[in-house]
Amino acid sequence: MLSKLQMRALETCCYIVGAGAFGVFIRWLQNVAGTNEDKLYNDTIWAFLVPLVIIIAALVFVGMVRKFAKDRLYVDEDVCEALKNSNKIYQAIRIAIGVIMAAGSALLMAQCELDNAANLLRIEGVLGVLTGVTFPFMMKWYNQAERRVGLMYIFSILPVIMFCVWLIGTYKQNDINGVVWQYGIEIVAVCAAICAFFRTAGFSFYTVKSQRILFSSFFGAFILIVTLADERYLGQQIMIIASACMLLYYDWVLIVNMKQKEAPMSYQPRDGFEHLYN
Repeated sequence: MLSKLQMRALETCCYIVGAGAFGVFIRWLQNVAGTNEDKLYNDTIWAFLVPLVIIIAALVFVGMVRKFAKDRLYVDEDVCEALKNSNKIYQAIRIAIGVIMAAGSALLMAQCELDNAANLLRIEGVLGVLTGVTFPFMMKWYNQAERRVGLMYIFSILPVIMFCVWLIGTYKQNDINGVVWQYGIEIVAVCAAICAFFRTAGFSFYTVKSQRILFSSFFGAFILIVTLADERYLGQQIMIIASACMLLYYDWVLIVNMKQKEAPMSYQPRDGFEHLYN
């Protein structure tokens, strides 16, 4: 049987994946039904629904984070407590996510030879391979009170640097593209991923912001899933899936390991007659 926090984590991850799947569907409809023969986007209802879905999802995630706070649940500032993921199931999952990331990154390097931003994509691929290789070790070391602090700093910022290079590469690939809809959602998703992994890197640097970490990881995983409806290299698609899985992994672990504050003591005024019985 799952504990209450495990059920809460499962419910939250299902909300994120479900919202992402709905966003993929709406974005796919925009790409199919909202474009003309020249693949230019028309002013259709889909151009309104895509940003609307993203905004609504962001508001829902804000509400979910506030619900945790209302229930007096918070992320422990002790890294070993907040990111405890020590059993064999966690080990298998984090290794699988790392392999997927590394494989997608290697595939990207093999596919981008003729791209006008090939050099940036190669750097992105190398950083993706390093991110995939180091992710299982980083999550394992979070369980240990004594860890290699210097390596943890580097490992935790690798995905941030990777998505920064991705952002520059996206601008480079679309520097003469006047159709913002073709790459606009990807720009938003990459920026959200940068913020999400920047927040999770706070565990390595001992700067934990509970609500900000939760929201950024929720929204980051969601918007990465939404971008799967767009066309790009297969290697990048796999990297996006792996990145979303990383953030969902963080979400699950953080929620399962949450602590609950004690209920505040209610103050009852004394009317003076109680002294007669003391």
